[in-house]
Amino acid sequence: MTKKIMTIGLLGMLALVMALAANGIGQYRNDYNLNITLIKQEPDPVGPGDVVELRFRVENHGGMLAKDVQTELLPEYPFSLRPGDSAAKNAGTIESLQRGDDGAIVKYKVIVDKDAPDGEHDIRLRYKTADDDSWIALDPFAVRVQSHIAILSISKIVSVPVSIAPGDKGTVSITLTNYASSLLKDILIKLDLSGTSLNPSGSANEKVIPFISPQESAKADFELIANPDAAAGIIKVPVSISYSDITGNNFSKSNTISLMVGDVPDISVLLDRSDIYTRGSVGSVVVRVVNKGTTDVKFMNVKLGAVKGTEIIGSDEAYVGNLDSDDFSTAEFKLYVKDAKEGVSLPVSVEYKDANNNNYRKEEALQLKLYSGSEAKKISGTGNGSYTWLILIVVAVGGFFAYRRWKKRKSKHS
Repeated sequence: MTKKIMTIGLLGMLALVMALAANGIGQYRNDYNLNITLIKQEPDPVGPGDVVELRFRVENHGGMLAKDVQTELLPEYPFSLRPGDSAAKNAGTIESLQRGDDGAIVKYKVIVDKDAPDGEHDIRLRYKTADDDSWIALDPFAVRVQSHIAILSISKIVSVPVSIAPGDKGTVSITLTNYASSLLKDILIKLDLSGTSLNPSGSANEKVIPFISPQESAKADFELIANPDAAAGIIKVPVSISYSDITGNNFSKSNTISLMVGDVPDISVLLDRSDIYTRGSVGSVVVRVVNKGTTDVKFMNVKLGAVKGTEIIGSDEAYVGNLDSDDFSTAEFKLYVKDAKEGVSLPVSVEYKDANNNNYRKEEALQLKLYSGSEAKKISGTGNGSYTWLILIVVAVGGFFAYRRWKKRKSKHS
């Protein structure tokens, strides 16, 4: 009977060993074999600045129970525990062969740094049991971090010159900034110039930037030329941008930038004519304003400044309004010249805007020359006529009085 019991006992132990071997259990530490795995992260991937929940499963593949299992999370950048949370957790006692869905679950909630780069980052865990004198470190676990949106934006636009003149060239520099926490690559930026008066010059209307690191910027330069007959004004240019992140996700976005076309106005201010020739005269001064440039101007106003020895009669300002390219207009002022002798310097200021609403002011000193009385008569063309009329008047008066004397004498003799 005793031999039979021993035989059954030996067979039972052999069956247990064979069962353990069939379940993949090799050698055991203190007769238990703990296996801890990261079974889930929520969310997956987690975004920078967010909180992620990590779930670990504790299994015992050994033949003996593991008493009072303690786990401790060891977070390093870019991870940290929430304030008040403990890094140590008690998984309790894990029975022998307690595996799979029967394993104990340990949860941690971890903060991801707001500047964490995209990719997989290691987080470490260690454990010990009531029978252990020290902690047992595990291989690191990978936690996936990915920005919610790979933000690539136009941060700066510079045009040199600010306004491209018709027929001239300019350079437009577009700066792109990577606001994401990971590298962005294969960046293609393209200008849609169709339907505009701008064209590529010396290069294509698209540029490629291999990559931009997190929080860094890169610049794309485009050489453009304006049509010779381009109208001055603001031109809206659609811009398309496509790029990828390090995980292979593709992105695209559209923007619109504004570029200015137009030349600096070329305005001349001249003294057109005047009927003031001598001091003590009252007359008109006509100022001619000529637009010699390629761009139209608007809201033009002409003002005549005060001069010592003269007096402006009426308004000292004249509103011209719009003045097209290759055209002119005039402004007339009435002036009384009191004490000036040889001439008067008339200060004239002209204020206006170009097609892009840039303000301009031009000042000129127009010279009004004065003459002596005889010179003035000659210049004005009234000299000979005046003498003729004077002679005629003298002759007529003389004839009138002679006729009266003759008539009186005749009356006496008769």
